[in-house]
Amino acid sequence: MTSPEPQNVSATSPTSSLSSVSANPATYIPLCEAHKAMDRALAGLDCSSEVLQACRLLRAFLTYSTGSSLAAIAQAISEASSTHLLLALAQHIKTSIIIPLKAAGGKTPASSLPSPCPLGPDDVDYYMNILEAQPCDQGTLRRLCLLRDGGRCVFTGIEDANLHENGLAYTQVAHIVPYALGYFDERNSVQLEARATVWDAIVRMFPDVTSRLNFNGNQINNLCNVITLCTDLHVAFGAFRCCLTPIDDADNAHTYKLETFPHFPRIYLDRIPGDRIIRLSTHDQRLELPSRHLLTLHSVIARVLNATGMGQLIDKVFEERSNLRCLAEDGSTDIARLLLLAS
Repeated sequence: MTSPEPQNVSATSPTSSLSSVSANPATYIPLCEAHKAMDRALAGLDCSSEVLQACRLLRAFLTYSTGSSLAAIAQAISEASSTHLLLALAQHIKTSIIIPLKAAGGKTPASSLPSPCPLGPDDVDYYMNILEAQPCDQGTLRRLCLLRDGGRCVFTGIEDANLHENGLAYTQVAHIVPYALGYFDERNSVQLEARATVWDAIVRMFPDVTSRLNFNGNQINNLCNVITLCTDLHVAFGAFRCCLTPIDDADNAHTYKLETFPHFPRIYLDRIPGDRIIRLSTHDQRLELPSRHLLTLHSVIARVLNATGMGQLIDKVFEERSNLRCLAEDGSTDIARLLLLAS
């Protein structure tokens, strides 16, 4: 299957990723070696369209990753001592990260409380305790997320029509790391192994998720992993047709650039800030803001999917194979079956 041409990432140019880490020798050296490894593969007699696509994917990760994630992928590529190992690495990233995240995105189950009432100050601790004891309680999560985000979509500022008389749209809780990656049938050994494979790959590629945030699959319904979005924007965010890319801001660590990609619902463009800068804030200091590390993960995947054309390719594959019925309406996506799509 031939992948569409990339939009932004050259298969042979290392300039952008090298320039971003030139002041950090610990990352710069393995990054140079990573590009050399791909250059050797591209120049080899066994270079094929498969090798070209693999290098395109790996270079995209080098381009868009930062910090510990960039160091991790650069190290993994630099240690691939042959074209065969380079292909195996690209395939592992595709099957263990790209496809599961893309396929599971936007599959948050519907809340059992479709019309939540505003929470009073004394209610917050009560519902936080419920969420801790029952992490799959979507209704409680939605209540707290709406309170933290002021009952508005964080991209557009549109008020939720359930909470505000003049609200223009309905909102939903959107998971950053897809809900489906946190829940599975514990009695199913195949699902258990597939889930473990996905999380192992995520942790290796995005070390900050565990080393700094201590986040794992059992914390999918944590406030740090959700944001309030209009329904259509939840769909776009889950499909990686938009993302929040962290930017440096001395006054606010939770400052992001909203990036949009093909098939983003254009009707919302007039409601988004002209400079695309989104500053997240909480309306209750007890409620944790969305994690910068998780939004970074989502942003890297979104930009890689769109720069390489893999996003549209995967959408097409799932449309053609929809009879597999692996995307359940209740959000309980069978990750094990998703991995079969890469073969």
